[in-house]
Amino acid sequence: MFHFKIDEEIVLQQLEIQDAQALFQLTEGSREYLRAWLPWVDGTKTVDDSQAFIEHTTQTMEAKKGLTTGIYYQGKLVGRRDSTA
Repeated sequence: MFHFKIDEEIVLQQLEIQDAQALFQLTEGSREYLRAWLPWVDGTKTVDDSQAFIEHTTQTMEAKKGLTTGIYYQGKLVGRRDSTA
């Protein structure tokens, strides 16, 4: 599992299935703002959609085609960071 400590409060870490609820809540809470830049927002309608996304990011990482991490501040998921090969 990918885990990178930025400092004492911030960590980048591979998303896991148990993060699906928190990831969905972040999306839901910022949907109007995110919609302007991120076309996937309207396709994320349930926690299951966030779970499927996490499963996809795991497969992408295993195939060495990209890395999506959660951004954790003081142990709480506050966002995500995507990169592709």
